Amino acid sequence: MDSGCNFSLGTNTVLSKDSFKNVENKFLGQKIKGSVLKQFSSDLSSKKFRNRKLRPGVAYAIATSKNAKEALKLQPSMFERRRADPKNVAAIILGGGDGAKLFPLTKRAATPAVPVGGCYRMIDIPMSNCINSCINKIFVLTQFNSASLNRHLARTYFGNGINFGDGFVEVLAATQTPGEAGKKWFQGTADAVRKFLWVFEDAKNRNIENILILSGDHLYRMNYMDFVQYHVDSKADITLSCAPVDESRASDYGLVNIDRSGRVVHFSEKPTGIDLKSMQTDTSMLGLSHQEAAQSPYIASMGVYCFKTEALLKLLTQRYPSSNDFGSEIIPAAIRDHNVQGYIYRDYWEDIGTIKSFYEANLALVEEHPKFEFYDQNTPFYTSPRFLPPTKTDKCRIVNSIISHGCFLGECSIQRSIIGERSRLDYGVELQDTLMLGADSYQTESEIASLLAEGNVPIGIGRDTKIRKCIIDKNAKIGKNVMILNKDDIKEADRPEEGFYIRSGITVVVEKATIKDGKKLGDVNCVDKMDESGGDSGSVATPVQQRAHEAWRIYQHYLDKTTPHANYRWIGTLVVALIYCLRVYYIQGFYIIAYGLGIYLLNLLIGFLSPLVDPEAGGVSDGPTLPTRGSDEFKPFIRRLPEFKFWYSMTKAFCIAFLMTFFSVFDVPVFWPILLCYWIVLFVLTMRRQIAHMIKYKYIPFSFGKQKYGGRSSSGSRAD
Repeated sequence: MDSGCNFSLGTNTVLSKDSFKNVENKFLGQKIKGSVLKQFSSDLSSKKFRNRKLRPGVAYAIATSKNAKEALKLQPSMFERRRADPKNVAAIILGGGDGAKLFPLTKRAATPAVPVGGCYRMIDIPMSNCINSCINKIFVLTQFNSASLNRHLARTYFGNGINFGDGFVEVLAATQTPGEAGKKWFQGTADAVRKFLWVFEDAKNRNIENILILSGDHLYRMNYMDFVQYHVDSKADITLSCAPVDESRASDYGLVNIDRSGRVVHFSEKPTGIDLKSMQTDTSMLGLSHQEAAQSPYIASMGVYCFKTEALLKLLTQRYPSSNDFGSEIIPAAIRDHNVQGYIYRDYWEDIGTIKSFYEANLALVEEHPKFEFYDQNTPFYTSPRFLPPTKTDKCRIVNSIISHGCFLGECSIQRSIIGERSRLDYGVELQDTLMLGADSYQTESEIASLLAEGNVPIGIGRDTKIRKCIIDKNAKIGKNVMILNKDDIKEADRPEEGFYIRSGITVVVEKATIKDGKKLGDVNCVDKMDESGGDSGSVATPVQQRAHEAWRIYQHYLDKTTPHANYRWIGTLVVALIYCLRVYYIQGFYIIAYGLGIYLLNLLIGFLSPLVDPEAGGVSDGPTLPTRGSDEFKPFIRRLPEFKFWYSMTKAFCIAFLMTFFSVFDVPVFWPILLCYWIVLFVLTMRRQIAHMIKYKYIPFSFGKQKYGGRSSSGSRAD
């Protein structure tokens, strides 16, 4: 049926453009009675026009004695709403981040490949949302630890009954290309997209009008076409999906201010202090109740963006060719001269890119009435078909928990926990508030019996083990009578040699870790732990040994608490170093101790600046090269000597040197200017070699903050 409207006009009626100046983007019939007819002048003695049907795109003139010179032309936009077509939309999923905030779960896997909800992977969230939104042109950008992510994508979305029609799923892995700029890996989200803009020059992609930029570490269900439709209706260059958040989480996100027309007028990336307070807004204008608005006075960017293809190309190649990040650089700068709109998303959404948020979001799935769940007949979430048998249980007590396929559960107790696929829990195991990510393969009964007979630990959890508030990564081996309780509420700790870390009070057992029988993790008062020589945990320790061990554990506990406070740690070290220098200066002696300390600190510095794996050791002769095997992939820079150990060793060295100045036996008479000159020469030669190594292999062992931009404080005219 043709779009149009019927109404009567009298003779001598004058239709000018001014009559319709307020009708743009409205259905004409909604405005005829209210504004247009009031401006008609009619000759009552003349004969009325009969009903006419006006069609869009056709010019009409009314022949009267007072007819205006301008003919009225009804535009199609006055009658029809342009519908966004999913065939003209492409999605880019960012899966290349190093996942530092989710470490150690990202030690061997990219963030989007981390399991979630028992049997899914994080990448399944945006992939399934795209499929359910009928968007079938999907690109996935990968870089760090991408082997498991690539494997999951291949097993899940290349075939297996998912029909993309004329669409596709393409993995765009970080590569090096000719030229100086091409030798660099992805420097940020915008830089990653910029390096693959050439894919939109292909003939099959030339009809793409809008591009979605999606994150691979969020948990939500969203119809992206509703989002794109809002983007099209508002004639936006960029549209940000936004959600109200409370003050406790506001500084973790990019925050926006939106005017009443929906336009973003200010953007601040992860503000704190006064900057955070300045981003408060009245969120009741978004439809929240006054109570909800008081609880969530901030509007956060979800990291889900929609760009006009033309606008994205110009921003990345012409306007801001050196900007590397969307959230902190491109979008805040684009607010000044582009139409950037905010799309308010009121359903469940959670950024699960940190250990704490990942843990809490997963356990929230087991609630009786969860805010989010994977079960939905109309919009299912897809994952790899593993063809596993149902879980087998034996007299288990399971309360408010999720059990994945293929598990073997003995007579155990599971409360408010998620058990991943192929998990094995032996008799007497007690799990509470625990997220177990499962295993990649089974061990047969004979293999398990053989391992136990040899004193080794099979994959899974052994008898009578008690675990609370813990994340157990894949393929972990936990023995019998193990206690993982963190009774002392340790917030941060690094124990890679023992197979676990503590983040935000949550114990994380790393992938493929082995926790021996009888171990107690995260307990300051534990005195029955196996000693470093590998003695039997059941051996009896003397009272002196027990007190010494208890004192050591208390010391280690408080040392762990300093882990996240790097600035304060280094300030303390500088104070200790200053005290030592003043001591040597005033007593005018112990120069040989100072020289030895300088040599030791120089060795520590070289270890701190050097990569864990030296490129020269692999036979690399001329800078970075491309991978030589399909399994090769780019790894993040990892120091040979981590920052914490560098600080701890340096502080301990200054303390020992300070104590040695109280013993005259160490005051060997030397001519100190010679030692100083020799140390300076040694320092210059060593650093020269280290800097040459950095230049040759093109790495910088430091990270610097990116520049931030502020948007306009007031709204401007819309850009078409």
